[in-house]
Amino acid sequence: MSETIIFQIRSACGMNQADFARELGKSVGSVRRYEDGAEPPPEVIEKLRTLAASAGRGDLALGLTMAGTGQATIVTARPPTAQPDRDRLHALLDMILDSGDPDALATLIPNLELFAKWVREKPVPKRKLK
Repeated sequence: MSETIIFQIRSACGMNQADFARELGKSVGSVRRYEDGAEPPPEVIEKLRTLAASAGRGDLALGLTMAGTGQATIVTARPPTAQPDRDRLHALLDMILDSGDPDALATLIPNLELFAKWVREKPVPKRKLK
């Protein structure tokens, strides 16, 4: 049986189901259902993202979407080809890298690698000729 992303987050937090349920404000039964692939409500997804990031598993936080969270998935929307925020994004990245903050770098690097892999491996949709 493959581990769901919810189980991976709980494991990364070092919590049993009861503690995890309290942290999420849900019942142990709900946690079991989430770990079996049931869809958590949006407020639980946000808490899961926060817990994953706090446990140093930003990659798991990125894997959460509003649909299909039982299995690790990535948001499927493709960024626009012309990126109007390119300069702003470069400035943000430079600020984080220049800070030298080891926690920021430890979170940033795996997330960038995950996004780069996603971009490389995602098939480009064919365009219709007009």
